[in-house]
Amino acid sequence: MGVPGALALKTRPNLLQRLRDLGTREGVSLVLWLAFAALLETLGPELGPDTGLVAAIGCALLLARTTARWNRRSPLLWLGGLRQFFARLVPGRAPWKLELGLDLRGTPPVPRGWPPILLWPLVGGSAALVALAPFAGHFPGALLSVARVSFVLYTVVASALLVCLLGAGALFALLALFTLRERIQRRPPHAAIVVAALVFALATPLATFFQGPQWLPLIGPVLALGMAALGLLARDDGDVALLWRRRGSASLRSLPALSFTGGQLALAALGALLLDVLASGARIAHTGGSAGLGSGEQGLVVLPLVGFVFSWCAGFGLLALALVFGRWLLARRAARLARVARVALYVHGVRGRDERRAVRRSLGLLGLDARFAPRPRRPHEVPAQFVDRPADTAWDPFLAEDVEQPLALELADLEGPHTAQRAARRDLRQDRMRLYAGLAKLLRAARRHDRALGHQRGEGFWLGPQHWFLLGLGRDRQADEEALREGLFEPRAGSAYADVLDWRARAHLLDVCRDVEVDLVFLQDGVSFGGLRRVLETLFEVHDIFGGTRRVEERDFVGLVGLRIVLHDFELGSRLLKTGYPEPDYDDLARARILHVFKDKGGGNERADTPLDLEDLPMPLVLR
Repeated sequence: MGVPGALALKTRPNLLQRLRDLGTREGVSLVLWLAFAALLETLGPELGPDTGLVAAIGCALLLARTTARWNRRSPLLWLGGLRQFFARLVPGRAPWKLELGLDLRGTPPVPRGWPPILLWPLVGGSAALVALAPFAGHFPGALLSVARVSFVLYTVVASALLVCLLGAGALFALLALFTLRERIQRRPPHAAIVVAALVFALATPLATFFQGPQWLPLIGPVLALGMAALGLLARDDGDVALLWRRRGSASLRSLPALSFTGGQLALAALGALLLDVLASGARIAHTGGSAGLGSGEQGLVVLPLVGFVFSWCAGFGLLALALVFGRWLLARRAARLARVARVALYVHGVRGRDERRAVRRSLGLLGLDARFAPRPRRPHEVPAQFVDRPADTAWDPFLAEDVEQPLALELADLEGPHTAQRAARRDLRQDRMRLYAGLAKLLRAARRHDRALGHQRGEGFWLGPQHWFLLGLGRDRQADEEALREGLFEPRAGSAYADVLDWRARAHLLDVCRDVEVDLVFLQDGVSFGGLRRVLETLFEVHDIFGGTRRVEERDFVGLVGLRIVLHDFELGSRLLKTGYPEPDYDDLARARILHVFKDKGGGNERADTPLDLEDLPMPLVLR
């Protein structure tokens, strides 16, 4: 008990002595800040709201630079005490400190729940927007009432608002440019279209600055809110979820990935609308004539001007995010429809409206759809040709059919039990052939793209065309921003799944992967498409033989010469290595089963007795 008291008595005289001595940096820095606040409170109202704000920000930056330099040479006690004071305001287990993980398994189910860092800002932002919207015409002029009470308080509030406007505006502008660049790199448009888009993006804000509808930049935030609402109200199919828990807590919750992304989009839109109301409310609420800056108060120019620029930056940025999220919604809907779609036949040899109507009705009773030539054939449709078969010739279900030829049918076959089976078998075969052709084209384009760029990083590619939320290929061991761009938001050039694979083929692969319990496939560089095709054929074989009653194991791939197949299960809290071996740095919340396709370096395909070292095993960033 005596030691802390001695330390306290020793510290306080040192602090008082340093404060009395104005020649020290401790006293000079504190006196400078107090004198600055006093001068600002005295001279600020005479300079005016804009001039005083700009002068105060400039002087504060100079003082902050000088104070930071002194603090680096010798820590300032009053600055450390101020830092400790604000640190005490933040609880030790803050609600925003979360552990996150991706759940591709879905079984056993984890209780649903919203993270507090996302739920409470959504609720608070919505309530604040509803409360401030009726008084939008009074902003930012209402801040002048704060200046009449205390100019220092007005400077602090206005500076904080300016920082938010500039920071968020720059972020939204970068998002818009980033999305536009990725779209142009993927599918280069005509030069005239690019020039027209740039002219529109520059001319529209200038036109509305002088004359025009002032609510026009709000289209982006409102559209983003609408898209977010669609995502939040979407049906939970249990396809992909985000696992989360507070750091240090054992309580685990999950949230559908679409709801989580929709909540983030809604939060960004609400924040943009709130800043629009605070900085440009009077201009947006103006209904007649030229609005100009529309501050509603004389001498207030800086905040409305920055607010005008922010409105358009946020409008374009949120419009880009809304379009990306809308593509997610369309992809999810297309994937759901493809899974429940019936087998479709493309019929030749049927003439006459009455005959076509009868054939369509008969096929509908068998659970088949029909389209007739000469309409263009769709990729997923099974070609069928009506032929005349001798009466004494019956169809043999064990006779192999040439898949390159149309499915031979007769009107009498429409009443038999084998027509639907033959069509389903041919449809399954076509789905797999389209998968092989599409993946071959995908890998050729992606590898050509990497060689052209000259910065091929990582060990290989991640394949997941069965998932609707993955738009294209991705590589392992890349930066976080690259992981967001490649596969999730904008696929790389030449590697978009939608360009080479239709949703029926991807839905078939999803059914197979769910039955054999494979969520992602990693393909190492150096493994040819022929090796990948043999792996996929093994997956299809296990699925066809066992019908979803057994998952695929490593022993099923024994015999694939030149390949080394490794399957890893990432379960909640599971340990991948035996005791005594180094533990890999994996996220305990991730749930997925990953199939790694490596190039065999020799030693045969026999199972090794020594556990595999998983320290350098490639894995997605979302599972780390």
